[in-house]
Amino acid sequence: MMNKASKSIFLAVLLMATALLYAGGWELLSDWESAFVDWTVVNTLTTVANPQIDADNPSAACGRYVTTTNQWDLIYVDLSEPADFTLHPLYRLKVLAPTAGSILYKFENAGNTQSVTRELYPTPGKWDELLFDFADAPSGVFVRMVIFIDFLGTTANKYWYVDDLYRNTTAGVDSLPPGAPTSLRVT
Repeated sequence: MMNKASKSIFLAVLLMATALLYAGGWELLSDWESAFVDWTVVNTLTTVANPQIDADNPSAACGRYVTTTNQWDLIYVDLSEPADFTLHPLYRLKVLAPTAGSILYKFENAGNTQSVTRELYPTPGKWDELLFDFADAPSGVFVRMVIFIDFLGTTANKYWYVDDLYRNTTAGVDSLPPGAPTSLRVT
């Protein structure tokens, strides 16, 4: 049986170990302003002035996606190497949704016969930062990153805004403070 001091020390060590696991920082992938991913876009994604500058998203610019009647409005990029979820388990994206709907974040293999997805629902009418956790996904399998905007929605000409796509890095070697511009070239 542990005494109070032993329990406190155990808890402190456990918290420090957990913090070290995800302590690497965040790497900016795209902010649609100074850091860009070479997205393949189904329909239209353009860089525009942020329509709602506030504390949740003070950026001057963001991406604007125009929906179609297609249930699978999306953007994707082919990665230069398979996704490593032990190194990059978390992805976050700011979204300004005009109405209720969802963002589906997906990684798929070369033939799209295997994939892993996470679906989240932003709050309509305000910038919402969504956190997609792929820590339990297998690494070394998926070579395409896909973001479905208004997943399964079929109303055309709605403007969905996206900004500040980051991925967590547990290694810490390539981490940048939030807002630090960089670029990611993937083919």
